[in-house]
Amino acid sequence: MWFRKKKIACIIPARLASSRLEKKMLKSIAGKPILQWIWETATTWHLFDEVVFAVDGPILQQWVSRFGGKAITTPPELENGTARVAYVRGAGLVKADIWVNWQGDQPFIDHEMLRDLLRPIEEPFDVLTLKREITDLKSALDPNIVKVVCNKKGEALYFSRSMVPYNRLPEHAVPHYKHVGLYAYSEKALGKIAGFSVSPLARAESLEQLTFLDEGLKIFVSETKKDTIEIDTKADMERAEMYASGLILPDNSCILPVSL
Repeated sequence: MWFRKKKIACIIPARLASSRLEKKMLKSIAGKPILQWIWETATTWHLFDEVVFAVDGPILQQWVSRFGGKAITTPPELENGTARVAYVRGAGLVKADIWVNWQGDQPFIDHEMLRDLLRPIEEPFDVLTLKREITDLKSALDPNIVKVVCNKKGEALYFSRSMVPYNRLPEHAVPHYKHVGLYAYSEKALGKIAGFSVSPLARAESLEQLTFLDEGLKIFVSETKKDTIEIDTKADMERAEMYASGLILPDNSCILPVSL
């Protein structure tokens, strides 16, 4: 494959502070730390040349070391995961041609989703990410589920917590897509991102990818059929436990009767 000529680093940002679920990065699912789920999937995938956690302090660094992970401490004041990835790059602590940003609160992303993410890298790109079709109105209306709208080439036009697009005429309705927050950046694009200031749109929606669009970066969005569980709340932890136990899929559909 062409991209095997490129060095791919997987950086996993994780911070101890969290607003909706206190110290969620120290929690476990089915007896295994959240971060260990990611480490084991990432390190068994043959395309990553390096896998490193970008943490915000010694507590998480020690936590990662318990299961054999490698962690780099980044300044705690950094605003988001991308800023931690950019810090690792800028400090020269890891060298790569392609940088994958795998957020520390997404333990169930699998190899198929990673293949979906990186499939377009045979072509020049700035940023790659994923989308999955939304099939229920509740999810489309949920502000915690970020929606993405793309052009016919698969490039992102906009991301929003609102239900976009608005299907005014039923006969012309188009699908809604959930944004799956897994990213890959080219070396050049990540260097640019390190110098960006948060744009007004990104601040308003609390979505960092809107800064990328405001600054002129092209975000190519591949579709994936798989879903994942992002750990933000106690309810997410409960879903994650059920998924790890084989009772549900990430989209809440049951594999086995929950009462078993």
